[in-house]
Amino acid sequence: MGRAPRFALPLFLTARNKPLCAVAAFAVGLVLYSSTNRLTEPRARLLPMTPVDRAIPFVPETFWIYVSECGLFVAALLLSRDAGNLNRYVYAMMAAYAVGAALFLAWPTRFPRDDFPMPADLDPATRWAFTFFRDHLDTPANCCPSLHVASCYLTAFLWLGERRRLFPWFFAWATAVGLSTLTTKQHYAVDIVAGLLYAALFYALFFRWVRYRLTPTQQPSPSGTITL
Repeated sequence: MGRAPRFALPLFLTARNKPLCAVAAFAVGLVLYSSTNRLTEPRARLLPMTPVDRAIPFVPETFWIYVSECGLFVAALLLSRDAGNLNRYVYAMMAAYAVGAALFLAWPTRFPRDDFPMPADLDPATRWAFTFFRDHLDTPANCCPSLHVASCYLTAFLWLGERRRLFPWFFAWATAVGLSTLTTKQHYAVDIVAGLLYAALFYALFFRWVRYRLTPTQQPSPSGTITL
C-alpha cells in the first residue's frame, strides 16, 4: 500500500457517529446561513429582474416543494452506504456553506419579496406556514448563489459515487426544489443557475480533487468502498 499523501482529510464519519455528524453539520450550516441572512439584509442590493423572472408566476402552494429540501437531505443520509462517499458529501456541503457565507458578506443580494403578497384565496395551512417562514425564519437576503439550490444538487451528485440508479430521482427532486425557489419568489433565475454551478464546483473539489485518508479503525472493502 502506497504512502498517504502529505495532505489528506480524514474520513471521520462512521456508522456510529453518523447521526451526530448529521446534526452537527446541519447546525453549522444553519448558523452560517442564518447569521449572514440577517446581518446583510439592511445593505443587500436588488438584482435586475430578467424576462424569466417576470414571466414566472407566484405560486405559493409550491412552498411545500421548496421546504422538501429537508427530506432530500434525510433520504440521502439514510440511503447512503459508502462512508467515503458520505464523508466527501459532508465536507463539500460544509465548505459550500462557509464560502457562501463569505460571499454573502462581501456581496449581499436580496429579492423583492414584498412585491409578491399572499393571495387572498390561499389555503390557511400554506398561508400560515409560508408567512411564518418569511417573517421569522428567512429574510429576502442571501440570494446569489442560491445555497438552497446548491445543497440540493450536491445531494443529487452524491449518487454519482454509489447506487447510481438513485441519481436521476434525486436530480429530479433537486430540480423541482430549484424551480420552486422561483415560483415562491425566493430567488432570481440567475441564483438558480449560479447555485447549480456552485454545486458542481464543490462536487469537483471534494469528490474528485481533494485526497482523503482512512482512520486506524477503517478498512476498505475489495471494491474500494468503506461500508457504513
